[in-house]
Amino acid sequence: MFGNRLARLLVLLCLVWLAACLPRGTSVTDGKPGGLPTGAVTPAPAQPADTAPSPGAPSPIPGVTGTPGRLPGRVYVESARLIPPQRPQEAWHLQVEASLANGCTSLDGVTQRWEGEVLMVELQASSAAGVMCTEALVAVSEDVALATAGVPAGEYAVRIADLELSLPLGAAPAGTDPETPTLSLGECPRDLLIQPAAVELVAVEPPERGGMVNVVVSGYYPDGCTRYRGFSQTIQGRRILVTLSTSRPRDAMCTMAIVPYTVEIQLSTEGLAAGPLAIEINGVEAETTLP
Repeated sequence: MFGNRLARLLVLLCLVWLAACLPRGTSVTDGKPGGLPTGAVTPAPAQPADTAPSPGAPSPIPGVTGTPGRLPGRVYVESARLIPPQRPQEAWHLQVEASLANGCTSLDGVTQRWEGEVLMVELQASSAAGVMCTEALVAVSEDVALATAGVPAGEYAVRIADLELSLPLGAAPAGTDPETPTLSLGECPRDLLIQPAAVELVAVEPPERGGMVNVVVSGYYPDGCTRYRGFSQTIQGRRILVTLSTSRPRDAMCTMAIVPYTVEIQLSTEGLAAGPLAIEINGVEAETTLP
């Protein structure tokens, strides 16, 4: 019995000595060739890097290439007129009045391309992404030198937004009055809403003999997007009837606050003799006397 105990003790000592001699980190395998240590977990294969953009990352924007954090902006073209060259070698100019959709939108440039005999002009704009903006229109003016170099003389047209103007190349001498498209209430750009202006006060300045009648009109706009557009007049007997109009973008977000305005207009009295004259503007009447 004593011999058996001694044999077991010697075997135990040998195992302890062998374990102490093994290198650190070595473990006993399951005995299979190339097997992993017993109880070890097989590592997961490496996954390829995810190259998809993160949610909310800006995408490439047509017309705003290479400008991160910018989105396409909206420009509302309100009016345009052509300015003829002063010298034959100079270019025609297009003067554009427009509005940017909000306080975060900026004008980036102008593109031009010929489609047959029509020169297409487009204003390019962009707005900052992910920021709070003032929801009010921002007025801008742009003077565009038209790409007419090398174009033969003839009758052409310029189109910007829904406006189209006649462009008589080689036929406009210096000093010709610039062309301004006249738009009635039924001939406005599709993205503009044309309405009569709210008029509160009409003040007529003393007229001069044979001249125009100056009238100061005051009223209010119903929101921050509405602006004065123009007027038209007709003469009925001794009365001048005037329609004062405003415009605003149809789909723009606007500050809902009343905005006062004052505009000065000149009315023609051609064909009227001296004497009393009534002037009615959008239902508000004033009187004066022609000398």
